[in-house]
Amino acid sequence: MRLPIEPARVLACALNRFVSGETYERIGDRFGLGHATTIECTRRVTQAILDTMWGLISFPDTEGMTRNIAKFARQGFANCIGAIDCTHFFLEKRDKQLDTDYHDRTHNYSVVAQCVSDMDLRILDFAVGWPGAVHDSRVLRRSSLYSRPTQEGFFADTAARLDHGGRVNQYLIGDAGYPNLPWLLRPIPDQPQGDRKRFNDAHESVRKCVERCFGRLKGMWRVLYKRQKGDVNGINAQIQAIGVLYNFCIDGNVYFNVERFMARHRNLGLFNQHDDEGGDAGINEQSGDAARDEVVAHMAFRAFRAPRRG
Repeated sequence: MRLPIEPARVLACALNRFVSGETYERIGDRFGLGHATTIECTRRVTQAILDTMWGLISFPDTEGMTRNIAKFARQGFANCIGAIDCTHFFLEKRDKQLDTDYHDRTHNYSVVAQCVSDMDLRILDFAVGWPGAVHDSRVLRRSSLYSRPTQEGFFADTAARLDHGGRVNQYLIGDAGYPNLPWLLRPIPDQPQGDRKRFNDAHESVRKCVERCFGRLKGMWRVLYKRQKGDVNGINAQIQAIGVLYNFCIDGNVYFNVERFMARHRNLGLFNQHDDEGGDAGINEQSGDAARDEVVAHMAFRAFRAPRRG
């Protein structure tokens, strides 16, 4: 008669897979389990995490949001609540398992995840599972995050008064792959000068928090850094579950040297895709210009008031 596997070994098996990224065969050998049983242990733990812990990925409550906004404000981005970007998780193509939609611009097969991070590298929103050929702006349009600005108290109706007297609702910052929206501010194009260059320089520096979030995520959980094989839906579920564990470790102040990892590992799936079809229908690419101009004016006013050295 086949004896049941004790829960501690099931959990240890899955966590070892997530952390090391080693094959199911090697993990199974380590825990005295067969290949199929190792896969099943990982699947069970993945589902249990998603069923019981998914709430760890969320925007903070009012008190937490105030602290979050204050950290961005110290860098000049008043009333900003996060930075957004996409990353790719690479897949190992086997025969005709994957169609061309998963073939990205680097000639790899991958799935795309969209993430919003705060300054502490905590994941606030995590959407996983788009094929690798899908552009960042299209992922945004098809994600649940895109509908949230219409909800009262989320982005809309959250205006704060800025130092120069203007007002701006809560917003995210994202790179040039995104449209410029009232709640998502991208850099100013065409090499601006003066106050607008100051905005771009600050934007580039501050939004790297989400890239560092990806570096920490893939560095702590090496299965996400390596090419994965198997059922794509199962891989997407594992990525989501590991995102939950990632926040669990952030909340527990688990140390990880993300700068060291990113300096040694370059291929983190952070490349930008170009939308050859000229943007996504229904998105006004310039609808956020007024909000961005307010933040530019806010930064200019702060720079003018700052004490001058010498």
